[in-house]
Amino acid sequence: MKSAYVNTDLTLRAGFDLEPLARVLEDAGLHCLSVNQSDPGTWDANFETSQDYCDPNSSIGALLLAVDSLSAESRISWQACTTREFDMGFQGGDEPFGLDWIISTESLKRIAKLDATMRITLYRHKLG
Repeated sequence: MKSAYVNTDLTLRAGFDLEPLARVLEDAGLHCLSVNQSDPGTWDANFETSQDYCDPNSSIGALLLAVDSLSAESRISWQACTTREFDMGFQGGDEPFGLDWIISTESLKRIAKLDATMRITLYRHKLG
């Protein structure tokens, strides 16, 4: 099995219902994977791009484009989220020996300006 980039998700968490913000982000071109109340008073929402990308930088760019299009009202909800996270997923495998991806300085600056974090998720290689 080959190691590979899988996708990048946008994860939000807030102390309020994220359904209205999720609808706005869907209108901006994102695919909403879920919106749910994880604990009393805590809501989670997860998004991905509507299109598949072969590298994280392109996927992150598409997610950022959607976030950048938020209205001033929706931006208030975005800022009120306690978690704003870009989660890059990678599948581990037997080859190649090394795998590297570059996230551009521009993408990093835009993520920082949004007061968001980045996460790297590595899915282990399934044996047998």
